[in-house]
Amino acid sequence: MLRALRAARRRMAKRRRTVGPAKRTTRDTAGRDWRKVRAQQYRRVVAGALRHDDDCPACGEPFDERMTHCPFCGIHRPYYDGPTSFPARCDRCGRGVKLDWKFCAHCYGGSIGPASTRTYTDRRYVGRCASPTCTRRVLVPFSRYCPWCRTKVRRAWRLPRCHARCPKCGWGVAAGFWSHCGFCGTPLPTPRRRT
Repeated sequence: MLRALRAARRRMAKRRRTVGPAKRTTRDTAGRDWRKVRAQQYRRVVAGALRHDDDCPACGEPFDERMTHCPFCGIHRPYYDGPTSFPARCDRCGRGVKLDWKFCAHCYGGSIGPASTRTYTDRRYVGRCASPTCTRRVLVPFSRYCPWCRTKVRRAWRLPRCHARCPKCGWGVAAGFWSHCGFCGTPLPTPRRRT
């Protein structure tokens, strides 16, 4: 057994000599910006719940079209002009709408449609409208109003994997990353450091 161990060591030493000295690999921490690292971690935490296809024009941080305020700097964005995952846009707030919606799910504007007589299904529908007179009763996440009956949604939407809630509106917030609620603009308390 000792003979096999010595033979294995000789083979490894021989391989090391032919390949060359092992190079030490270190991360280039000097070239990494803390903002980029934080944004990357943030996108990992809220992946699937929020789509960050746009950046805030004031601070450059990730922004979701369903938000009315930037969660990082708190700037109010009543009109959204960034990319949308929906086929049409609301004329009043600029956020995405589906072709069969009668009203915008994000603002309390007037009737916008339907632009089509067909009823579309969507895997994004996860909530239910509480109004008994509503015809369809399905909601996309973070809807403020029902797109079929215009009833205000009383549900406080949560962010998966984030247990913190806004003290004013009760919606989910990413407390370790956000300084403001992205849905109502309320400044969030800064987390205390343990000493």
